[in-house]
This record gives sequence, C-alpha cells and structure tokens, in this order.
Amino acid sequence: MLPSLSVLVLCLMQVLEKDKDNVSVLVQRALLYESSEKYRLGAEDLRLVLKIDPGNRLARSMIHRLNKMAD
Repeated sequence: MLPSLSVLVLCLMQVLEKDKDNVSVLVQRALLYESSEKYRLGAEDLRLVLKIDPGNRLARSMIHRLNKMAD
C-alpha cells in the first residue's frame, strides 16, 4: 500500500527543515502539490528552486503550467 500524499509531503518537509535548499526535494514536493491540485503551493516551491538554481529546466517548464492552473 502506498503512503498518502499528505504523508509524503510531511516527509519532504522534514528533509527541508534540515536542508531548506534541497532542489530535488522542492521539485518532488511541487509535483506532489500538483497532483493534489495545490497549484499555488507547487509554484511557490518552484520559485524557490529557480532562486537556488536558475537554470533548472524541470522547474522552468513546470512553473508555467502550475501558474496557469492556479489562475
């Protein structure tokens, strides 16, 4: 049985408490937010990713989609 999305988000948040600039975890959390239709939260994570790593292709492609879905 797979853990719920909220459990997965909590696990990622625990990692971010220790390493707030972990790009991989921020992208993973953005994907989870997207799958649970929390588009604004996902876009916020992606903005953080782009501050840390402006050339991150995945974050760049995802943020446009999430911003559109959040409107």
